[in-house]
Amino acid sequence: MNFGQTLRELREKNNFRQRELAYLLDFSVSTLSMYENGKRIPDLKTLCKIADFFGVSLDYLTGHTDRFNPESLLNSRFTDDTTLLQLLDLTEKLTPRSRKMLLRYLRLLPYTQFPECRQSELPR
Repeated sequence: MNFGQTLRELREKNNFRQRELAYLLDFSVSTLSMYENGKRIPDLKTLCKIADFFGVSLDYLTGHTDRFNPESLLNSRFTDDTTLLQLLDLTEKLTPRSRKMLLRYLRLLPYTQFPECRQSELPR
């Protein structure tokens, strides 16, 4: 989905008419219409204003991810009983040395699933 489609979807999902949203964002109706129809691309400041208004990330707004906002990623499940946010909280309690050890372990873990890997293929 591109920016214009995403903008229209957000507007409609939030039950705004073009005129109402244009007023709230301080745009003309024609500018909003051109954004939605892909005839005009907003500058970064305007993109940020729109993203903030709808509470979405710029990546979502511009079609670089289908995740509505980063918070939804952090609340996704890492395991059945642990979210990514909980995992991050646990790592914050580690010492810098322990974090490095954990990272090294995580990088090596995929190779334990394939014992036929040679020592030279392991990351350093």
